Amino acid sequence: MILVRFNVTFPGGTAIIISTLMLLEVESPTDPFGGSFSGLLAQTSVFAVIILLLLLAFSLLSWTIILRKWLTFRQISQKSQAFAAMFRKALA
Repeated sequence: MILVRFNVTFPGGTAIIISTLMLLEVESPTDPFGGSFSGLLAQTSVFAVIILLLLLAFSLLSWTIILRKWLTFRQISQKSQAFAAMFRKALA
C-alpha cells in the first residue's frame, strides 16, 4: 500500500492537496489449493461436497422453474394479444 500526495497551486494562491492511496497487487508466494477448482474440491470434505451438490441441484431446479414460468407468461401474453385483436376486429 502506497500513499501518494500531490500539492497543486492554482493562480491566485489557492492550493489543494490531493492524497491517493494506491494498492499494489502482489502475487502470493504459495497457492493453497493448487490454483484450480479441482484442487480445491480435492481438499474438501465429503459433507461439504454433498452440500455443494445439493446447492447446485436446487439452483438448477430454481432456474428451471423460472424459465418455465417465463415461457408460460410469454405464451399467455401472446394469446391475450391475439384475443384482444380478434375482439377489436369483431367489434368493428
